Amino acid sequence: MEKKPAYDELEERIRTLEKELDRRARIEEQLKGALESFRSLIESAGDLIYRINLKGHFTFFNPKVVETTGYSEEELRKIHYSELIRSDYREAAARLYERQYIERIPVTYFEFPMIARDGREVWLGQQVQTIFEHDKVVGFHAIARNISRRKLAELELQAVKETLEHQIQERTRELKDANTLLQREMEERRRLEEEEINRLEQAGALLRDSESRYRSVFENSGTATVILNADSTIAMANTEFEKLSGYTKAEIEGKMKWTEMVVPEDLEKMKDYFARRRKRGDSSPPAEYDFHFVGRDRRVKHIHLRVGMIPGTDQQVSSLTDITYLRETEKLFQDLFMNAEVGLYILQEGRFRMVNRRITAMTGYTEQELIGLKSMELVHPDYRKKVRQYSMEMLRGQRSSPYEFVAVSKQGDLRWILETVTPVFYQGKRAVLGNFADITKNKLMEREQLRAQRLESIGTLAAGLAHDFNNLLNVILGRIELSLISGPKEGALTRNLEEAKRACLRAAELAGRFITFSEGGAPRLKTAAIDRTLITATNENLSGTNLTAEFSFGGDLWNVRFDEAQIADVIRIVINNSVDAMPNGGNIAVSAKNEIIDQEAWGANLPDRKGRYVHIAIRDEGTGIPTEHQSRLFDPYFSTKMRGNKKGMGLGLATAYSIVQRHHGHIAVDSIPGSGTTVHIYLPASEDIVGEHKQASLGSGSCKGRVLVMDDEQMVLKIVTDLLRHAGYEVEGAGDGGQTIALYKKALQEKRPFAVVILDLSVNQGIGGKEIIKQLREVDPRVAGIVSSGYADDPVMREPRKYGFLASIQKPYGLEQLVQKLSEVMDNEKRSGQ
Repeated sequence: MEKKPAYDELEERIRTLEKELDRRARIEEQLKGALESFRSLIESAGDLIYRINLKGHFTFFNPKVVETTGYSEEELRKIHYSELIRSDYREAAARLYERQYIERIPVTYFEFPMIARDGREVWLGQQVQTIFEHDKVVGFHAIARNISRRKLAELELQAVKETLEHQIQERTRELKDANTLLQREMEERRRLEEEEINRLEQAGALLRDSESRYRSVFENSGTATVILNADSTIAMANTEFEKLSGYTKAEIEGKMKWTEMVVPEDLEKMKDYFARRRKRGDSSPPAEYDFHFVGRDRRVKHIHLRVGMIPGTDQQVSSLTDITYLRETEKLFQDLFMNAEVGLYILQEGRFRMVNRRITAMTGYTEQELIGLKSMELVHPDYRKKVRQYSMEMLRGQRSSPYEFVAVSKQGDLRWILETVTPVFYQGKRAVLGNFADITKNKLMEREQLRAQRLESIGTLAAGLAHDFNNLLNVILGRIELSLISGPKEGALTRNLEEAKRACLRAAELAGRFITFSEGGAPRLKTAAIDRTLITATNENLSGTNLTAEFSFGGDLWNVRFDEAQIADVIRIVINNSVDAMPNGGNIAVSAKNEIIDQEAWGANLPDRKGRYVHIAIRDEGTGIPTEHQSRLFDPYFSTKMRGNKKGMGLGLATAYSIVQRHHGHIAVDSIPGSGTTVHIYLPASEDIVGEHKQASLGSGSCKGRVLVMDDEQMVLKIVTDLLRHAGYEVEGAGDGGQTIALYKKALQEKRPFAVVILDLSVNQGIGGKEIIKQLREVDPRVAGIVSSGYADDPVMREPRKYGFLASIQKPYGLEQLVQKLSEVMDNEKRSGQ
């Protein structure tokens, strides 16, 4: 029979048991305190912390989960976790949990878009830890962070995606030794009540597990995190904060203050936030803001800070994210955007949100004026439908090539724009990035090139036409003059012949217009003042009209190197148009002034080359020109006038354009329907000194002599020889170069040389005047030659002496002009022979 313990021994055991119970009660109280502290830390954490069972339902979540998802606690406990994940990510999330469960992976990381109750999309970076009980997986513990800001920044900047490195460390530390010790103690103390022992063991295990979990959350949050005391000292710091600061935990915890790691510029503001956050009821300090951080290496870093108070304490939890790279990238983008050579802008809801300097320079608006302005207000009304269509096609990926349209500047100027658009994100919202290039000068050059091609085509036709036309006119004009000389001095016949002669001269003027378009229309340049030509040409054309002219010339007007006859023709063309535009009379203002184009000219009314110009402006008070006609004013054969004599053939302004272009100048028309028209002519200024003009000495015409005429057109040859014989000259004619040379040699041999040889410059067959004069000069170096052609501006016609001739005469010519030219040559030869 078992011996019963003595009373003293039993009393001693009871006292021992009571002490053990007291000790365990104290342990339980300490564990409860630790649990409460870590529960406060979880509830005040800036991250989402939750726990789900194997069925996918939430068994635990902190307030941040409720705040972020927008669901109440009751709703969260009823829904499956996958309902919070965007549909296209649910399968990947399910596979991740399944793999973690099957392969018993301790920790995984997954980023996904969470759909809140109100439809908002929030990007979360989730770290999931497997929960084991008795070596079996019973659920998952997750810590998720709102990474929407980083995701949006990646979309906005289209930069290289940053991958946050989540270093996962060992999270659970089983207290097997402690459990083993407790088990031994339970075995040794069998007399303790079984239920009490079990309750204490379960409470201890739960508290130890909670402490381990909360410490693991703090240490492995993936973000630099610290707990701050009220006196600004750092109570705790995790490994990420060690990396950020460069200090060890031993150097930081309980020894350093957070104020030592803030730049002076931000310190006072942050001290104020720190103090106000500890005042009861003061919610004004922001929970998130940016500041500049300095660590051991004293390098300044851009930090985004999230803060929160631990409930029931004066301690603060602070999470620090290094956004230095993000800020530097933003600044680089800002610099590139603002200083780009092309116009760049960002639109949201059709309004400008951001523009660079090039846009403001092109549009004339300031940056402040453009921000908030509807982009379509810069587009010319005629192009708005096209811009809307093309931009939408480009944004949808249906169009890759840029599109063109006309923009209107603040000053009302029209500019051609080449534009591309790209969809982007800006400040977390969808936006449009536009590329805006000014191609106005290119468009103007295209128009000028097209016009030049048209003129060149006409010139090719005119080159052949004008020669034959002038030959025929020469015959007609000669026959008319002979008829006038031999016929009655008065009467109907005489009047008809005089009218026919005037018609021939007008036809010769028209032929001259054709010549202007050909390569033979090069100007004969000389340096002179332009004012006299402007006055003379204007007054001649206003004679007999009911219009008056008003002249205004700037002081010290620069000289111009120009062909006086051609520029006078330009002025006559412009004045004639003004006369037609003012049938009831009025005033024409003619002005000239010096002007320097010293920057890139833009617009149709300015030259596209820098330099010094004399700017001529001719303004009338007529009806103006319709807008739809203004772009075609310089096109050949375009006219708003009736066709016919004294009306319009469409060559006037085209001729003026060709002449001005060959002077390396610029001509433009500025007209408002109903308000008159101004023609602008820019001629390059010359620094040459004006030489003294000597009047050519014309002979009296009394000198007679033998004349040899060569022309391959028999009608021309016949009328010229008839005119000269009528004027008293002894004349022989030749139809080609060989006959001409033979006749000239024969005359020398017979001692009856020709005083003058008149040679046609161009012939259909055989050698022309240019080659004939060379061969004649080999026979007789003193040969006196006159070159004749319908091409007044051929190089040989412009500078006859350079090619062996003494003078030139343009077809068609009359008897008086022919005799005057012969007298001039013969008199000069006579004087040079004395």
